[in-house]
Amino acid sequence: MDTFKKKVKNSFDQGADCYDKHSSIQKEISKNLLDLFFNEIKENKEGFSLLELGCGTGFCSKKISENLSLTRIHLLDISNNMIKKSKIRFKNQNVFFF
Repeated sequence: MDTFKKKVKNSFDQGADCYDKHSSIQKEISKNLLDLFFNEIKENKEGFSLLELGCGTGFCSKKISENLSLTRIHLLDISNNMIKKSKIRFKNQNVFFF
């Protein structure tokens, strides 16, 4: 892994425990984008698969899973600690983490 990727990974690994507490702007933008998305697909909300690259703590994926009937969920993040947070958010659900 090159130096830049290591720095990014380490930064998110270190911030994983407090990320959700301090990401209000990211959450607000995500909610607005998801509202637009859900309005576009309001007639067909079944049979989707979800692949999120850079899933972080799983905030967006969880919102999507609460509004759509998903057949598969695959979450990927460079940070192992962010993946751990996502696993907590999706506890006891059929989600694949990478």
